[in-house]
Amino acid sequence: MTRHPENKTQKAAVLFFIGQLIENEDTIRRYYEEAYNEAVSAPVNSLTYITGKYLMKQPEYFDASIPRKEREWTYHQLWAMLTDSNVALNDPYALASSGGTKTSEEMDKIARQAVKDKLDALIKERETASEQQSV
Repeated sequence: MTRHPENKTQKAAVLFFIGQLIENEDTIRRYYEEAYNEAVSAPVNSLTYITGKYLMKQPEYFDASIPRKEREWTYHQLWAMLTDSNVALNDPYALASSGGTKTSEEMDKIARQAVKDKLDALIKERETASEQQSV
């Protein structure tokens, strides 16, 4: 049974998007790894600690050196990590080191290129098979 090229290209596009999401999640988790380790080793409950450090301005934990928006992102991402929830995949602070968050247009452009590359590989594969059969 021969698979249709459309199915292979659709699969390539879907796999690309899934790969990008997994890569973003890994980048985000690595970005917050040190803060996560600090929270789990805090002398108080981890969630209480991150609330005090990033939201409540408790003098013993609060970190005023971090801008307010970044503190909010840090709190939400650490809360997700500490409660085994999903991190937000559009975190501008964590993703800045890897080129930042991508717009849907950028993701679409990259996906189209991935599909084009897959089609080119399929065409080359077919041409190679045809050449081998004609020999």
